[in-house]
Amino acid sequence: MQIINLEKGKEWDDFLSKNEHLIFHTPKYKEFLEKSFPNVKFQYLALIDEGIKTILPVGMIKSKLMGDKIISVPFLEYGSFAGDKKKIKNILDYIKNNYSKKYRYLEIRAGLDYDDELSKYLQKTEEYKRFVLELKSEEENWKMLNKQKRKAIRKAEKKGIIIKELRKEDIDEIYNLYLKGMKLFGSPPFYKDFFINFFESSLGKAFGAFKDNKLISLLLGFAYKERIHAIISVSDKKSLELRPNELLHWQFIKYGISNGFKCFDLGRVREDSGQFRFKEEFGCQLMPLFHYYDLYKLKKIPKVDPRNAKYRFAIETWKRMPLIMQRKFGPSIREGLGI
Repeated sequence: MQIINLEKGKEWDDFLSKNEHLIFHTPKYKEFLEKSFPNVKFQYLALIDEGIKTILPVGMIKSKLMGDKIISVPFLEYGSFAGDKKKIKNILDYIKNNYSKKYRYLEIRAGLDYDDELSKYLQKTEEYKRFVLELKSEEENWKMLNKQKRKAIRKAEKKGIIIKELRKEDIDEIYNLYLKGMKLFGSPPFYKDFFINFFESSLGKAFGAFKDNKLISLLLGFAYKERIHAIISVSDKKSLELRPNELLHWQFIKYGISNGFKCFDLGRVREDSGQFRFKEEFGCQLMPLFHYYDLYKLKKIPKVDPRNAKYRFAIETWKRMPLIMQRKFGPSIREGLGI
């Protein structure tokens, strides 16, 4: 029995064909991460015992400002293992024995249902919830919408909002709107290459809402096997009253239904946030979202809570920073955070 860092190959493909897994367990996703986040070291640790038994993808983040850490998986709300649950401890021990002197902690974000095993060895927290919508038929999902949601969708259509699929050729318009949206949120942005690589890797779909041929809202999500996972949603603040977001999400839902997807994951949410009601009104099921920690050099679990005065100050300061500065320095800060 040994633990190795996986590289692309038939053995990896065979493992995935025989085991339940998510998009981030695939070699294509590893390649996407490596191209999109050049300053992070990614390893797909695999326990080998007459073939691959278990896989854990991790990102090893070195940051003087935010501290060094290992996350499965950074830049996504999900992570964790695929494969034999009984082999989890072997990989956790391997990481601790080899990296605990270099990194402050290991964080594993929930993915597949490994809660019982992870809870045995790691500290467990629930900082967020997540909303997942079951995709049925267009008629059934329309009935599942809150009355106000249906009203908003009709309003957007009456106001002349047009939904189009976005492609790599739209990247400049996409990134400009994205930067403005992240400034509004008070959050540092991804590199532009994240979007370029998303389209080049064919990892999912992106739709945009247009008013008078101008992009005013976009929704980007991974699409893999039976699952769509929305990861980025931003809008022009001045156009929100036209309700492009509701129409945009409904279009993505219809795309999922017509293409055989079974669930639409709207991603993580805090129960006291404005996004909670927006997502809930699509008829979603509220589910837990656990994080698991092995603390090497810390005494307590690190939390990035926007309600905390320290982070609130940082968010408000970032909102006031010129867009050109956000574009220049934001992506490297985002890398250091791992979010």
